[in-house]
Amino acid sequence: MMTNNKYTRLVKLQKAFFNEHITREIPFRLCALDRLAEALVSREKQLGEALHADLGKSAFESYATEIGFLLHEIRTIKNHLQSWARDRRRPTPPLSLRLEKSHSLRALRLCTHHCPVELPAAISFIPPYRSHSSR
Repeated sequence: MMTNNKYTRLVKLQKAFFNEHITREIPFRLCALDRLAEALVSREKQLGEALHADLGKSAFESYATEIGFLLHEIRTIKNHLQSWARDRRRPTPPLSLRLEKSHSLRALRLCTHHCPVELPAAISFIPPYRSHSSR
């Protein structure tokens, strides 16, 4: 169990890493998605057992609704990441004094994503990414 000091230290380390802007690079993001996919595949049996114990899901249901779904989402994100990360020019309204004419989808601050253990894996991982797919 992590104490409050360990959480504080962990958040400080994450903020320092985020502020180095390494996470903005496409190769870093692709590598992180590859590592997530590898972790899902290598722990598929353990995840299936946990989903069965916690939610009563069969092996097929676990793969179809959680593991396979996440792997499909990771592939989709990898296929679209290049275009999602590209800056886009947007028209500036005539009465606006705002000078910026491009729109960027890069993260501006660190966000930690906490999910209860009872939530399915898909809910835990997908929301931070899915918000970009509709653009």
